[in-house]
Amino acid sequence: MKALGCSDAAVDAVAGSRLGRSLVNEDFWFTVLRFFANNPMLDPRQIGPIVDYLQNQRFEPVEVEIEPGNWRSDPPAQPSLSMNGRTVDTLLKQVDAWHQSLGKLRNLPSGQYEKAPFDGIVIEKRRGDKIERWVIRQLLSAKDLQVESDDLRHCVASYHWSCARGYTQPGQ
Repeated sequence: MKALGCSDAAVDAVAGSRLGRSLVNEDFWFTVLRFFANNPMLDPRQIGPIVDYLQNQRFEPVEVEIEPGNWRSDPPAQPSLSMNGRTVDTLLKQVDAWHQSLGKLRNLPSGQYEKAPFDGIVIEKRRGDKIERWVIRQLLSAKDLQVESDDLRHCVASYHWSCARGYTQPGQ
C-alpha cells in the first residue's frame, strides 16, 4: 500500500481489517487497495466498513430460511462486484445502506442459539497498578448479537444466520 502511495493511516486501517489477516481473492482485493490509494481523501475510519461490505456482497453466500429450521444458501448478493467506475460517495452510500439493513436484524426470531460446551473465558493482566480484564462470553441470541453489534459499532449482527444454523467457523 505504501508503494501505491497510501497514507500510514490508510495502511493501519487496512491492517486492522479482515485484509490484515487474510488476502484470499487477492486479485479483487488489490483493486480495492488501488481504489484506496486513488482516493486519498477517504477517511481511513471508513476502510474497515468498506472492506466488510465488499466481502459480504461479493463472497458471502446469502442464507435464506425456507421454513423454520430449513435453510438454503444462495449465491452472494453481487458475485461480480468490481471496483471499476466506483466513486467514494456512491460506495459509502452503499455501505451505509447495508449497515442499515443489518439493523433490521432486530426483527429476527428471538430463538436461542445452541450453547457451546464452555462458559466463557476471563483473562486478567496487570499493567502497573491497574488490572485489565477481558471477558469472552458466548452470544446466545439475535438480540445478544444486535446489542454487541451496536456496542462495537460493527456488523457482527450479520453472523445471525450462521449462528442460527449452528455454524462455528467462517465459511462453514
